[in-house]
Amino acid sequence: MACVPMRNTAISALPRPATAWRRRTSIRLIGPCNPAEVSKLHFHDVEFQMVYVLKGWVKTYMEGQGETLMKEGQRMDPAARIKHLIMDYSDDVELLEVILPAEFKTVELAA
Repeated sequence: MACVPMRNTAISALPRPATAWRRRTSIRLIGPCNPAEVSKLHFHDVEFQMVYVLKGWVKTYMEGQGETLMKEGQRMDPAARIKHLIMDYSDDVELLEVILPAEFKTVELAA
């Protein structure tokens, strides 16, 4: 993983009927990333991804959308498998990320 997971919640507090959802979903609190890894164009083989900025800011590039600056309190739901990279972020960045499925591949692309 390119980012430092500050907390990875297994969602064990969910009621029993949510068992299948629990196995399929990852909810992570992420801190600063390794710039050498996240600055490369890549995509995640996921069905759904939501990113919410809890603290600081992050500047991304998304294919077809260009550069985006997300600040504290903002949320993004990138399209599944969208090609993207992290351009920059604040030293104190904290992101909340929800991903389906919980286990997924990150595919790095040639520049």
